[in-house]
Amino acid sequence: MIDFIFELLGFIPPRLFAFVLSVLFIIGGVWVWQAGTAERAIYDAAVGAGSETYNAEIRRKTTRTESSSGINDHDTGTVNVDYLVLSYEKEDGEYGSIDARVDRDEFDSAKEGDRIKISFRPDKTDYVVTPKTTRPGLTWYRIGGGAMVLLGAIFILMILGSLLID
Repeated sequence: MIDFIFELLGFIPPRLFAFVLSVLFIIGGVWVWQAGTAERAIYDAAVGAGSETYNAEIRRKTTRTESSSGINDHDTGTVNVDYLVLSYEKEDGEYGSIDARVDRDEFDSAKEGDRIKISFRPDKTDYVVTPKTTRPGLTWYRIGGGAMVLLGAIFILMILGSLLID
């Protein structure tokens, strides 16, 4: 397989290969940047306009085993995820129930019967903001994505510079 890759690379001019690699770096950097923005948008939607906020009671704590996926088949498996099963009273007097995925610290500190403030969008109940949920940071997404875009741009400038020298 490795020999085939080196044979294939022998047919591609080095500048073209470097240009394609540069473009892939730039695309990857934009993708990383957007991933951070999308993650924060989910949080902002759960606490922003159109969201509902309730004082919910913790009915029980549960740990569920969920499947996880990876790039390769041998990377897939299962992971334990902590949930709080919550009930809340709506404005019209009806009661609702929702499962909130929480981190280990919040799970350990929560006690059945306690009341906590929750926010979520009624049309997207799989993401619930609890008191210890923090707003996702964008710093590392911006640094990583920006570095990839910058590296791709530097490669392209180097390719253009090499064309001017020839």
